[in-house]
Amino acid sequence: MDKSTLLARRLPTGEVEIPEVGTITVRGLSLAEMLLLRGEERLVMDRKTLAWAMVDPALTEDEAAQWQQSATAYEIEAVTAKISELSGITKTDAKEAYKSVRDQP
Repeated sequence: MDKSTLLARRLPTGEVEIPEVGTITVRGLSLAEMLLLRGEERLVMDRKTLAWAMVDPALTEDEAAQWQQSATAYEIEAVTAKISELSGITKTDAKEAYKSVRDQP
């Protein structure tokens, strides 16, 4: 086992088509990034997620905040859903994790 292979960044990327805007390229978040988002309010969490995971175009947190102010919920949700998918977290995964914890004594 080559340790450099294990430690190399290998986050998947994907594209999201936003009608009348264009194609956005995003990447999945690392585990460390996802853990840093824990406890953040939704507005800030989405802003940081967009700033960290958008590849093309790349956005700062301030630019992500501007986009939140000017875009529909559909646009932002489409992009954050793709980021979640690439990060290995889907709504179904989150629901299953909740159920498994809830069912514990």
